[in-house]
Amino acid sequence: MIQRVQSIYLFLAATVMGVALLLPWAKFAGGAEIFRLTAAGLHRPDGSLAVATLYLPVVLLVTLHVPVVALFAFKRRRAQMRMCYVSLVMLSASQVAICLSIRHAAHVVSGFGPGRCASSLSPTAVLPVVAFVLVWMALMAIRKDERLVRSLDRIR
Repeated sequence: MIQRVQSIYLFLAATVMGVALLLPWAKFAGGAEIFRLTAAGLHRPDGSLAVATLYLPVVLLVTLHVPVVALFAFKRRRAQMRMCYVSLVMLSASQVAICLSIRHAAHVVSGFGPGRCASSLSPTAVLPVVAFVLVWMALMAIRKDERLVRSLDRIR
């Protein structure tokens, strides 16, 4: 049943990760230039890439697709629970990768201008945490359904 509450949570988690993949995470002011950090890498003001991050879009795409696959495995609750666990691990890894990318970008930008760089984080940088909470809520709802089905099996 697609209309279950865990389906809504998984859909929202996938949507949130899609937004995190597309929007910039931070802005850095290095010298007279303002750089943007996205999933693709660190962009100069003219739009060209200063530093490309090849692994990050792949991690985010996989993290985006796991809740979608779990969403359509609604008839197999055990498999859906396993996919939620995998998604939680991937979301944790993607948040760590985003934090490391922000740190690396700040280091790179500080090399473009004199002194330290000023940085401004976007709310997009914490979207994997929001997706983590949504997947966790979906996992709790799947467990609740599984307990309900098991209790009904005992009654029969």
